[in-house]
Amino acid sequence: MQHALQCSAQPDLRRPFSQQRLRDRPRRSVAIAAFATLALCATPSSAQVAKAPTSIAPPPTSPAQQYELGLDYWHGRNGVAVDRAEGMKWLRAAADQGSGPAQNALGLRYKDGLGVATDYAEARKWFEKGATNGNGDALNNLGHMYLLGQGMKANDVLAADYFRKSANTGNAWGMRNLAWSLENGRGVFRDLPAAVELYRKSASAGNTDAMFQLGRLYERGEGVKKDDSEALRWFRLAATGGHKAAGQRVAQLEVAKK
Repeated sequence: MQHALQCSAQPDLRRPFSQQRLRDRPRRSVAIAAFATLALCATPSSAQVAKAPTSIAPPPTSPAQQYELGLDYWHGRNGVAVDRAEGMKWLRAAADQGSGPAQNALGLRYKDGLGVATDYAEARKWFEKGATNGNGDALNNLGHMYLLGQGMKANDVLAADYFRKSANTGNAWGMRNLAWSLENGRGVFRDLPAAVELYRKSASAGNTDAMFQLGRLYERGEGVKKDDSEALRWFRLAATGGHKAAGQRVAQLEVAKK
């Protein structure tokens, strides 16, 4: 293990200064020399720390490590400065090795024009690769592209199918979007009870928009018995999680109660 200051004998500047000085002057007392060395090891000067050797970590080779490094550069985390180009390089390296999360991350960046020009064809390519690897986010995002017709002809049936596949992986957004398809009869037969159940599962997984949708259904009495108190409870839960529309609805309902 390397430390900022090495107390064992090392060649050249890697040795503590005390040892180098002791070699260049007449020998006095062994005890005095030993004491001087120990003292310097315990309280290193800034010069010693500056000249201590540094180790450079080898570049990551596993897809998981490359994906994390790509996110580090993208977001400027873990002591790494923001560098979108470097981030894309490592995300692509991970994606090329079959990382589903990295493939989805690349797809998102091409879909939304983040750090690169918007390119729906490239986004679709990476989402399809991630979907093939069973990545729930990629399956959901591919369904969303089909729903909106981004770079392809809109297809509600395919959109709902991808949402279902995403939901089957336990993906909260996949469940939320499949619930929306069932609620509105988009690509599937309308089924409000099934939609409510999926909204609940998504909400249980922490999806604040699913919480908001449940509040909306309780407020209207669609798929559930109308219950203003339950509606407000769901709106509050969503608002606590940062959902802006839910926060606005809470404010409106509390004013109406006065």
